[in-house]
Amino acid sequence: MKEVKTPRMFLAFRTASGSSLHVKGQAVDNGFAPILSKELQEGPNLFQLRGSKGLQAVVRVNRRGEELSVRLGAPPGRYFSVQCNGKDRGHTPIMRMSMKKKLKCTLEDASGGQLPFEIERVTK
Repeated sequence: MKEVKTPRMFLAFRTASGSSLHVKGQAVDNGFAPILSKELQEGPNLFQLRGSKGLQAVVRVNRRGEELSVRLGAPPGRYFSVQCNGKDRGHTPIMRMSMKKKLKCTLEDASGGQLPFEIERVTK
């Protein structure tokens, strides 16, 4: 019987519109985007993003085999309006967006501050 091999999977974090983006979490060496994560493990992988204007977001990426789903959140007491891949997604927390290849998102707080970023799935 032929063995089915699950590909090694990583995430590439990039900044959008020229702003800076700091990424930290269990599956990444803390640093500024562009940055590639460590190999994603099965189950939840947690990342924290911080933009140049101090806005912070929580990104949970759940891996099940070759499937990835993403949840977006804000720090306690905060919320963001969310737009990903050109679609309004409502307010955080955003539950389970399927990630086929790339998410290009902008989070906006009540004062108009924005945290733009891209997350791309990379397989090897």
